[in-house]
Amino acid sequence: PYQYTEAQLSAAVQEAARVGKHVAVHATGEPGTLYAALAGVVTIDHGNQLSEETMRLTREKQIFVVPTFTIFEYFADHAGSPGQSTRLHEELNFHATEFRKQLAAGVPMAVGSDVGPFPHGTQGREFVLMVKYGMTPIAALQADLLNGAKVLGWSGQIGALKPGYFADIIAVPGDPLQDISVLQKVAFVMKGGVVYRH
Repeated sequence: PYQYTEAQLSAAVQEAARVGKHVAVHATGEPGTLYAALAGVVTIDHGNQLSEETMRLTREKQIFVVPTFTIFEYFADHAGSPGQSTRLHEELNFHATEFRKQLAAGVPMAVGSDVGPFPHGTQGREFVLMVKYGMTPIAALQADLLNGAKVLGWSGQIGALKPGYFADIIAVPGDPLQDISVLQKVAFVMKGGVVYRH
């Protein structure tokens, strides 16, 4: 099932562009993800399953897929019954398998957790899951810092430690390239040059 046709999504993308905005969609499978890619959205959030054509389009148009594993894991771990938990864990495993196909196909990735149903402040789990399911730690960091800046239209302002960029910096107790889970233990936060946690 899908909610919007390609024509409707294209109209939304065009109208958003007219006022300087972008369109992100929550879409899990086909044909909705294909319609979104054809329309030229900026991100496809979730993207549990993408056809070869959709993967080609995301790569060519640089449409970022945001896998949001954390929300799938949370719902599977907090299901209302054992049967529902089993089904949701199977869906998560399917999503992970498809994610590996997407990585192999060169689909651009960005980081997002879909936080809200699970506690704010725990989104660092998304990095752990992206690495668990096939990304290298450096690729996961790039998906967050570099691709996140592109998704937001803020390249040249965030995503790097350079003169002229916002001084938004975190520090963690270890090397995330060796252990990505240290991103769940933020010890220092600077935003716009102001230290908020140290």
